[in-house]
Amino acid sequence: MANPKRSILIVDSDAFLAGVYARRFESGNWSVRVAESAAEAEKLVAKKVPDAAILDPDSVDGAEALIKRWRMAPKTAGITLIVLTKIGDREAVDRALASGADSYLLKGHFVPSEVREKVERLVADGA
Repeated sequence: MANPKRSILIVDSDAFLAGVYARRFESGNWSVRVAESAAEAEKLVAKKVPDAAILDPDSVDGAEALIKRWRMAPKTAGITLIVLTKIGDREAVDRALASGADSYLLKGHFVPSEVREKVERLVADGA
């Protein structure tokens, strides 16, 4: 029996990078939606809650607040949330994880296929 198609929301103001990640997830049979802002992400999630979301707090204002809101709302509490950013200082990592992110990945340390594999493991494990 085939697995149902999983869905992911990529929230990044860099449309080019978001597109690179979107194509990598689509090649792995994911349904992908992309938002360039926290407000746009909220609208998309209100329509359909994804299995996972990748957010870049460096390029999206209010990403940490968005993570906290999604963690507190019963409808969105189960989304696997991954922070994918170029900010690697310990304080940023701690803040993101404290706000409810399931994982923190550094851009440049993981190629898109590795990001997809990590997200797939987190979703399968129920993060």
